[in-house]
Amino acid sequence: AIFVVYHRLERIADQAKNLCEETVFQVTGQTKAKKVYRILFLDEDNSCLGPMAAAIARKNFPQSGEYSSAGCEAAAGLQPGMLGFMAGRGVDLDADAPVKLDYTQAELAEFHVIVSLQGAAAKAIERPPFHTVMLNWKFSDLESMGNSESFEAAHRQLAILIKDLMVDLRGEDAS
Repeated sequence: AIFVVYHRLERIADQAKNLCEETVFQVTGQTKAKKVYRILFLDEDNSCLGPMAAAIARKNFPQSGEYSSAGCEAAAGLQPGMLGFMAGRGVDLDADAPVKLDYTQAELAEFHVIVSLQGAAAKAIERPPFHTVMLNWKFSDLESMGNSESFEAAHRQLAILIKDLMVDLRGEDAS
């Protein structure tokens, strides 16, 4: 019975919020701002896939989210050749250095989506926060990462997956 009462109160609050938003629209003509999603890309050492994914997302969907990357461990630097590869695609990674996953549970809870780009990376987060969505994206042939063909294949695959994710979150007009 208490749960039913709680649910009804929640519905009343939602309807009141909708009425307020409609009133603001009628008076000012302004619609509610679209939600900006916080997304963390997680890989093993944050030397390639994580920074690449965050850079692609920042470039293709700057208005839709805030993007970060981290690794289970932090590599000494980005993979050789990656700076040049990404620069050729109009992305500057000079300021990005590999970062170790060093978030508290409360800091992790601020992310709406955490994407594991390598299977072992998902294990680094023992207990995902309640309202955070965990995704596992599989990439094959990571051992050969470091040449332009593998960078190109990873870039292409990441761009498609990120586009699908942002369309799922924000709709067809994601920007």
